[in-house]
Amino acid sequence: MAGTRFNARGLDDQGNVANFVETEIILNYDNCKLNFAHVQIRGSVPLFWAQKAKKQKVTLKQNQRLTEIAFNTHMHSIIDQYTRIVFLNLLAHDKPHEKMLSDRITVLFQNAKFDKAKLKNYDFHF
Repeated sequence: MAGTRFNARGLDDQGNVANFVETEIILNYDNCKLNFAHVQIRGSVPLFWAQKAKKQKVTLKQNQRLTEIAFNTHMHSIIDQYTRIVFLNLLAHDKPHEKMLSDRITVLFQNAKFDKAKLKNYDFHF
């Protein structure tokens, strides 16, 4: 789901998020025979949502059950590919439109009870 920031948001029915990017760092220490890899992925908030412009209201789309199915599909596709997942939520908690998305993600995460994924909320806007 590629697209510009305000024209492609959220996820689709197959669990693909908009603006998904994967970056991998590989460290190879020949003397120690040690290899280390770290993968960072980012993408749009995995919910059905829209926002016309940065300062405008966020609109949630679809019902809770369809959102849950697509969110779980998204998360399981990532969990199946990687060993452990830390889902870092960087949404601001003092902005109502971001808090609404953050609260919805938290509920979905709690309901899903993923074994290999943890949700960490980090508001760096303070």
